Amino acid sequence: MDDPRLREILNLLDPPAGRRLWYGGATVSGCVRGVTPKQAVWKPAPKRHSIWELTLHVAYWKYAVRRKLETLPQGTFPRSPANWPAVPKPAGAPQWKEDRTLLRTEHVLLVEAIQAFDPLRLDEGVPDSRNYRFADLLFGIASHDLYHVGQIQVLKRLYQTPHGPDEASHDLTLIRQSTASFEVRVRLEHFLLKVLREQGNDAVAALLRSLPDHTFKRLDDGASAQDASYL
Repeated sequence: MDDPRLREILNLLDPPAGRRLWYGGATVSGCVRGVTPKQAVWKPAPKRHSIWELTLHVAYWKYAVRRKLETLPQGTFPRSPANWPAVPKPAGAPQWKEDRTLLRTEHVLLVEAIQAFDPLRLDEGVPDSRNYRFADLLFGIASHDLYHVGQIQVLKRLYQTPHGPDEASHDLTLIRQSTASFEVRVRLEHFLLKVLREQGNDAVAALLRSLPDHTFKRLDDGASAQDASYL
């Protein structure tokens, strides 16, 4: 039996070669192509995630979803800890190539698992996953890819700009990496970018200093909760 939802999930996760999705962005494998180890470990501010960390995080969640589809035992992902695996030390070119290969391998394995998945089970509940159906899980992992690909693309652009102790640039990055309230985050980002263009970094920094100290922590806590709620 064919199911249009399964076709769309596969199209979002793994579009055919030469075809760009409507949003025009990179694929999960394509977004790390050409990234150097130095660029991959760079962080725009303390306690923010790097491209390397995001790469391992995306690979882990591809594995975690596949584990539900294929009923695999826990603890079979080759890196630890769960959710946010640690960047290896040393973090050189061989290690970065290995982790990019891990991402690609987990991506291919997930696509193959979805292709083999019985469409009749899409509306079944995922075992031990609150009230999510398999359809929710699969559309969720596709959305997870797109969200983190966007983060990686932003980090690549930020790395190409001067990244000294610029308070406004750092705080704008914190906003971009937050997901607790998507609509609020986007509106705030657009407003601050407008101020940045018209009045410069000092004006943005002054505005951000007026926010409560716990603002970004609350946003990051919300992002972690959203990731964890899928499984």
